[in-house]
Amino acid sequence: MTFPAGSSAFERFVLSIDSPEVDFRESLDLDALARTEGPDREAAESILIARVSEEDDWRVPPAIASIQLKRAVPPMQRRLPGAKGRMLLALARALVELGALDRIDDTVVEMLDGGDRDEGISALAASSELSSPELVAALSRACVHHPSPEVRVNSGAELLYVTGATRDPLAWKLRPLYLLLADEDEGKRREAFREICKRTRTSPALETRGARVPSTPRG
Repeated sequence: MTFPAGSSAFERFVLSIDSPEVDFRESLDLDALARTEGPDREAAESILIARVSEEDDWRVPPAIASIQLKRAVPPMQRRLPGAKGRMLLALARALVELGALDRIDDTVVEMLDGGDRDEGISALAASSELSSPELVAALSRACVHHPSPEVRVNSGAELLYVTGATRDPLAWKLRPLYLLLADEDEGKRREAFREICKRTRTSPALETRGARVPSTPRG
């Protein structure tokens, strides 16, 4: 894609889109974007809207949110149902920041319940920021039923953290317990999960889809 020439700030922003530099692998140049003005800002906004409409570039939604680009909300809403992984989370977060979505919890829950390993890992990366009853229930289900052992194990650790059973995000001291969730024997997973429930003061029934969620998930 070619871009129009503009100010030095605009040029730096454009360069960050396809830059090989490490600094821009996680984020576009938001400082340069913030300094764009007039026609350059309009051009930058058009680039962001076109890119969020067509590309799975999860750096773009945060950039849109950083300048409160409200007219990007409709294309982001259209992308949300079909997005995956980091792009899905980036879209949801940006829509929350723009006031077009109440929270990302439902998106995280959907990703955990989907059964995909990569989706589950992405969801877990976001879950430590949350503590809703719906998230607690989704983590409980994932502990026992997710097809990926990695997601099951990390869901156990995350459940211990978001409920306040440990202040360590990695729940390292309880690792021997939640590692049991990797077992292929569902009965053994349920046994480990019941012990986790004792520590988190949550109900073992939460691993059943549709179970009533607790009203006070975080201790």
